[in-house]
Amino acid sequence: MSGVRDSLIDRLGRAARRGVERPRDIRPSLRGAVNLRDALLIAAIVALAPLATLGGAMLLTRAVDRESRDLSARVAARDAPMAQRAAARATLHAAATKPALVVTLERIARVLPMDARLIMVARGADGRLSVEIAASDPDLLRAALRDDPQLARLRNTAQRRGPDARVVVTMTSVP
Repeated sequence: MSGVRDSLIDRLGRAARRGVERPRDIRPSLRGAVNLRDALLIAAIVALAPLATLGGAMLLTRAVDRESRDLSARVAARDAPMAQRAAARATLHAAATKPALVVTLERIARVLPMDARLIMVARGADGRLSVEIAASDPDLLRAALRDDPQLARLRNTAQRRGPDARVVVTMTSVP
């Protein structure tokens, strides 16, 4: 069996008493302690640390961008039916709130000057009305269309000379 061991305090006390008898110079000698290879290694580590941080940040940024694109594609695929429903609803609303094309044709026929001829009438999916009318006096035509409250929204968008020396006026309704 082993004898009684000294306590930690006893051992520390003995070490402190021995420490009183110090050697003359306890400082390490710096001469030859720094190796050129070690110095270059430390300098490389210090220089490459920001580059490694930047590279890691770029990798993380790419990963986040990729995930963001994936999420955007999933959201767009999920929201596409709702966008189609909204577009269909807007088209139906425009069709339901605007008078029928036959009613519009009748209104135009009532207000046209005698020498004017209707060339084309169309209504877009958004409810806009496009009209082409050939007339010898476009100013008289525009004044006649402005007299009707429902046709007053037609605005002159183009004007050209027709084959029979009449002026063909293109008008589109404003929303």
